Amino acid sequence: GALCVARVIEPLTGLVLEEFHGYLSEQNPSDEEVVFRLLQLFDVAQFDVADEPYSETCTLRFKSAQCGSASANATCSKKFADCTAQERFNGCPTPPPQTTAASHLDDGGSSSVGSGGSGGGMPHRPDSMSPL
Repeated sequence: GALCVARVIEPLTGLVLEEFHGYLSEQNPSDEEVVFRLLQLFDVAQFDVADEPYSETCTLRFKSAQCGSASANATCSKKFADCTAQERFNGCPTPPPQTTAASHLDDGGSSSVGSGGSGGGMPHRPDSMSPL
């Protein structure tokens, strides 16, 4: 199963008319010809596809039987935080963005001039401190 890219190229212009990514199977080389089978790289028959689209918002119709909301509100924001029937919420809420350990540093990571300390114009980096 060697990986393969088969391209149909228009000889006069050199444009690629069609491109197929796959892997070779059942190779039978001979003196005058080569016979092989080119199988699709990602066989779509092997993947499960969701019945409904993935979204951060709920796709159910508000106050329908599937929704199950008994809210007195006239409308719904379709967001998990505002949902009154969260057990039936069919969206995929995402977690808040993560902060990094260096997010408190400014562009260079160093403090203003005259603060003393590291010198040399190098930003202070906790992972590059001397063991002394």
